[in-house]
Amino acid sequence: MTGSPDWEDERLTALADGCGVVVASVAYRLAPEDPYPAALDDVTDALAWATLKGRGEYRVQRVLVAGESAGANLAVAAMVRLRDRLGSVAVDGAALAYGFFDLRLTRSARRMPRPFLGLDAATLTWFRAQYAAAEAVSNPELSPVLADLSRLPPALMVVGTADPLRDDSVLLAGRWRAAGNAARLHLVPGGAHGCDLLPFDSPAARELVRARSRFIDEILCGGPGGS
Repeated sequence: MTGSPDWEDERLTALADGCGVVVASVAYRLAPEDPYPAALDDVTDALAWATLKGRGEYRVQRVLVAGESAGANLAVAAMVRLRDRLGSVAVDGAALAYGFFDLRLTRSARRMPRPFLGLDAATLTWFRAQYAAAEAVSNPELSPVLADLSRLPPALMVVGTADPLRDDSVLLAGRWRAAGNAARLHLVPGGAHGCDLLPFDSPAARELVRARSRFIDEILCGGPGGS
């Protein structure tokens, strides 16, 4: 529902410079004007381009996908879609930050005390209704924690311990490993939802950014990326 490439431009420029990578940001359509599956269609098309034509156009050997919050949800769902359509997904790693992976609402989403910036069960339920009011929340394209996660790349799930979506990342990491993939779960002590997006510095934000950059560096160097 919110966000844009312009909003992310400064941080993505820092990521490109710090890790020595080309970063493509997807201006996917937003709800409620364009509900599911519009955003997922856009992200799937962008990821297909990156893994096929993008490799040659930018002369890169490795492709990673990254996303935050709803963007992390879309990143996973797009990889699953491409795998099902093409038989495999040519992505070398996935950096997933504080994703909303279970739209049924996990225990932490329903019961986290003292929500930060109003992100609580009521707010998450409202966001969900704007995106997919007519869809069953058990649809794996909406709740990718329920999807078949086999044959997906090494992934980082990084989330703060004070984030209502903490359990989403914990559950997804377990399912990722159970499907036979490498997964690294990094819990940031005291980190709130989107702590790296806030207009002030914090130890939690620095730790989250370091964890993501370290994972990307490992994937670029051919490392396993899991734990």
